[in-house]
Amino acid sequence: MDYPDALKEEIQRILLPPPTLIAPAPQMAQMAPVITQKAVQLPVTLPPPIAVQPPRVPQLPQPGTLVPLTAPVDVQTPQAPSTSAPALDRYGQPIRKPGHYEHSMKHKQHLHEEAEYRKSHKTHTTDEPRTKRMPPPSTSCAERGNICYLSHVYLDKSMYQCMETDTDSIYLTLSSNNPLDAVKPECKEEFMEKIYPKWFVKRKEDKQMPGMLKVEWQGTAMCCLAAKTYTGIGENE
Repeated sequence: MDYPDALKEEIQRILLPPPTLIAPAPQMAQMAPVITQKAVQLPVTLPPPIAVQPPRVPQLPQPGTLVPLTAPVDVQTPQAPSTSAPALDRYGQPIRKPGHYEHSMKHKQHLHEEAEYRKSHKTHTTDEPRTKRMPPPSTSCAERGNICYLSHVYLDKSMYQCMETDTDSIYLTLSSNNPLDAVKPECKEEFMEKIYPKWFVKRKEDKQMPGMLKVEWQGTAMCCLAAKTYTGIGENE
């Protein structure tokens, strides 16, 4: 059965009890316990501070303080003019001094200053090569050794003897009137071709040639005690 809406609302108000209003209860927020713990800190020793010097900034000199480059100059001490009268010759003219006189006087005057100048300056090294003059090598020892060796090869040992040798000479004695008689027969042809032109003098001009044999003395016997000191018996005693 359908009732109008106004009737339905009246019936419900009569039959149903009025709703009880419940006041909202206040809610208490529960606080969470907070536990604090104090941390123990040990003392720490810090290193001493290091002083750091800031880098130096090069400063350009002021334009007014620049010094121009100069070269060493030999400054001579001025001398007072001489008051003595010049020397005169027999014609009444002043005697002229030689050209080297002025230079020698300057040298004598500045001897002490030159010594002080050398002491006050340092020695500078250069890249120039060091040169040293050497005399030419001497071949006298080699020539004497060559003559002794060739004498042993070409001459008969029973007819020659090497008596003495000096720094630049050698003394050979031959027991024959002719030097060629002391040569071995089997070596005579080779000796005449290779050795004879180098050893023996053919012309008067060859007597001054080094390395050649010259007859100094000829006799029957000779006693050689030292270099260039000997006693001979026979011819030209």
